[in-house]
Amino acid sequence: MPIYIVGPKAPNAEEESRRLVKAQNPAQAIRHVAEATLSCEVATTEQAVELGAAGVKVESAASQ
Repeated sequence: MPIYIVGPKAPNAEEESRRLVKAQNPAQAIRHVAEATLSCEVATTEQAVELGAAGVKVESAASQ
């Protein structure tokens, strides 16, 4: 099973922010890191309004 380097795409990313993950494919490696570092929930109307007012744009995950 290959070992993947998973980390931010930023060219100046800290070395410590990169992780070595043994996985069957890149998607599995990314999912492993994402589950440990990210959360996801449906935004309430109030949260969407607050974030929009702060300049956060809505992104579409659908293929274009």
